[in-house]
Amino acid sequence: MSTDLMQPFMAPFTKLAQSNLELFTKFSLSPEAVAQAMAQAQRIFMQQSPASLAPMQVSPNAIADLMMGLMKNYMEFLMELGQGSAALMQQAPTTLAKATQQATRQATAAAMPPTA
Repeated sequence: MSTDLMQPFMAPFTKLAQSNLELFTKFSLSPEAVAQAMAQAQRIFMQQSPASLAPMQVSPNAIADLMMGLMKNYMEFLMELGQGSAALMQQAPTTLAKATQQATRQATAAAMPPTA
């Protein structure tokens, strides 16, 4: 199958991965997350036992923003996946007909005896 034919179908997967990566990067670099990570690192370097380390507390707003961003990314993904699938279904008959014609030509050419 041609990569041109699959491109509309695969593009939503690529965009989803990139969007989610950007969202997680933005979340992990938010001031709240960075401050918590620095506090945890400082506690570790001060030789506190791992049992005494509290789990990271992140602002509810940061988590809400992350969840809303993820929902938006997945909604866009589903919409684009549907559009790509529709485009693929529209192209399939034409592509199948071309592939059948090409296979028939190749079979006919292979069946003809060489002229000497």
